[in-house]
Amino acid sequence: MAHKDMVAIGDFRYGTRRLTEGDLIRKVDGPRARLLQALGKAKVGKRRAGRPQLDHDDNGVEGGSLKQTGGDIAALRAEYTAKLGKRPFNGWDADALRQRIAAA
Repeated sequence: MAHKDMVAIGDFRYGTRRLTEGDLIRKVDGPRARLLQALGKAKVGKRRAGRPQLDHDDNGVEGGSLKQTGGDIAALRAEYTAKLGKRPFNGWDADALRQRIAAA
């Protein structure tokens, strides 16, 4: 069986995934590829140009939002640990840490 890469034409569900227009469906086997084409859900081809593959926040740049790195966040986490005696939640950004340290 030949596997094909396909591109979603519109929004639909494929297995457990919710696909939007232009999403890539990798390695679809022959019968499923013919069915998706016949139903008008997808076409054989490559991903549309202009949108990076891993553009999670739709800003046109591959990857998600920039994470805060560097000495600032590490220093705030160390200060939080020293002041409160427990480790901070890793999902908190620098502003949240500053607010929690000030409130303690």
